[in-house]
Amino acid sequence: MGQLKFINSFFKIIAVFFIGGFLFIQCHLLQNYETNRYGQIVPKYPNFTYKDKPFSIASNLDTLDVYILRYVYSENQLVYPSPDPNIKYLYSNLYYEYRCLKFYGNGRYCKFFIDKLDSKGDQKSLKVCDFNPNNYSAKKGYFFMYNSKGVIIENFYLGDGIGLYSRKNYSLTSSGDSLIYKSDRSNWIEIYEKVELPFETSNYDINW
Repeated sequence: MGQLKFINSFFKIIAVFFIGGFLFIQCHLLQNYETNRYGQIVPKYPNFTYKDKPFSIASNLDTLDVYILRYVYSENQLVYPSPDPNIKYLYSNLYYEYRCLKFYGNGRYCKFFIDKLDSKGDQKSLKVCDFNPNNYSAKKGYFFMYNSKGVIIENFYLGDGIGLYSRKNYSLTSSGDSLIYKSDRSNWIEIYEKVELPFETSNYDINW
């Protein structure tokens, strides 16, 4: 009887070990992302639609300065900026960081998330180093223009435990002063405005 219990326990251990090993190998094989040397999430097997796809950059898109998020609407309500403390709490991440879009002349773009406050809690001025595409929080990607009024940006991000490709359409004003994103799935609108910075932001290798 004791020998039978031992055999049953042995096979249970083997079964658990086998199933665990199978699940580990399966997850490893299915994982389609990895972390690069800068700590950024990147696709393990890149399959970008717009990487190096030929197109002409319209003259009204600024590739020297940056576009900074200025307004956000949700369900037709202005949630950023807003004087309502409850709204500020719900969308706190919008209030504590700058969100900037930077376009480069070779079809690359980068989205920067930059803290607005320094370690002492004081308002921080933007610096050249904030626009290093290799910063941990920077999101690299590609863009494509189908005319002077539209920009498609494409990036890769981690969602639901797997890496996902994102492609968003932005409307560009004729003056090139504003970029507007409207979500297809929800009543969410982001408005970015062009900001001229007192320093050059393209002094980095734009080679992803």
